[in-house]
Amino acid sequence: YIVGLTDQMTESLRRFDAYFGIDVAMTMDENDADSGARERYAKCKDRYWEKRDAAEDGGISRSTNEGANEEGFRYSNSNAHPKLDPQSDEWRAIAEANRHDIELYAYAEQLFREQGRFFEE
Repeated sequence: YIVGLTDQMTESLRRFDAYFGIDVAMTMDENDADSGARERYAKCKDRYWEKRDAAEDGGISRSTNEGANEEGFRYSNSNAHPKLDPQSDEWRAIAEANRHDIELYAYAEQLFREQGRFFEE
């Protein structure tokens, strides 16, 4: 298995490419019978993982850049969500109701860090 994180999308996609051998399809000779793989891959990546300026994305507050990652970008397959203060009652109620999901995500983050050594260039 391999772990990817949405807040580490670029690195996750790089790892998926390496793990599943997608890079091989990208380096095929133009005359190869499956040279369309390169085009299909590029279209898929553009459609689902295209970065876009979150402030330019309709409906997102320019003042808060809501829904953006640290770089100010959102991916095409993401949605904006309001930010909650971690000290608020709402945050605590949601965290309690989802405590097992939070533990699982922390484990996924740990695995992502550990798996990183296998993908070092």
